[in-house]
Amino acid sequence: MGWDLCRSSRSSHPGRSGRWLGLAAVGLGLVVSAAAAPAARAEGVLERVARSGQLRLIGPVDHPPLLSLDAQGRPQGYGALVAERITAMVGQALGKPVRLVYEPVSDSASLSQRLGEGKADLACTLPFTWARDEVVDFTMPLGVSGLRLLAPAGRFDGSPAGLAGRRIAVVKDSLAETQLRG
Repeated sequence: MGWDLCRSSRSSHPGRSGRWLGLAAVGLGLVVSAAAAPAARAEGVLERVARSGQLRLIGPVDHPPLLSLDAQGRPQGYGALVAERITAMVGQALGKPVRLVYEPVSDSASLSQRLGEGKADLACTLPFTWARDEVVDFTMPLGVSGLRLLAPAGRFDGSPAGLAGRRIAVVKDSLAETQLRG
């Protein structure tokens, strides 16, 4: 399974801001995306970040090891580290300090909506769907685990609750075993 970690909202100038964030993301091996139609925003991500000095990250608070909150309410995890690297690279490209600002969001629909409305610059843990692919450009996934679940047609609905009380097989000492056993 691929973890879609970070995405950026689409710039009104994709040749400038979108390209820079995309290159930064690919360089870090991230999943970075661009969202929203260019007409939806008069200002691109880098232009807004240059003006405000802030890069806005949204994501869930309960997706360790990708993204969660520490005891002080600050984002932590792999996604937060990647977002910090992107923030540093954007600040370097702009030639001025940029601060990462985190806002917790409870569900994927809100992540997509906030990106599309230009209310966020990066989103962590937004899963790929074909519908989102219509408005979000996904790059190579980060943290590909190789986890797959196979079941006969009609016997599993794809939800974690659908596994309750069922036996599943995993490779010994694998990431799957570690995560499923807790």
